[in-house]
Amino acid sequence: MKTAVDTIRSLPKRVLRLRAAYQECFKGVAGETVLRDLYKFCNVMQPTHVVGNEYETAYNEGKRRVFLRIFHEMKVHDERKMLKQLEEMRDE
Repeated sequence: MKTAVDTIRSLPKRVLRLRAAYQECFKGVAGETVLRDLYKFCNVMQPTHVVGNEYETAYNEGKRRVFLRIFHEMKVHDERKMLKQLEEMRDE
């Protein structure tokens, strides 16, 4: 049975470097400040659907998707952990 460590070790080096770069970029006070701003701008916890306007819906979903990509690359894969972090951002 594969462990989480085995799974990480099996990833290509370019993927590991990319994840490390995302983590480095968004750590610390400045990174957290930018991440909070993106969270608000991307309306992560808001509905993206706009009744009668598929273009605005797609635009809203695109913004939201970028933020989720950042979270994914930072290795925030645990949904409960992600929701907790998002709730903390919303409360600030």
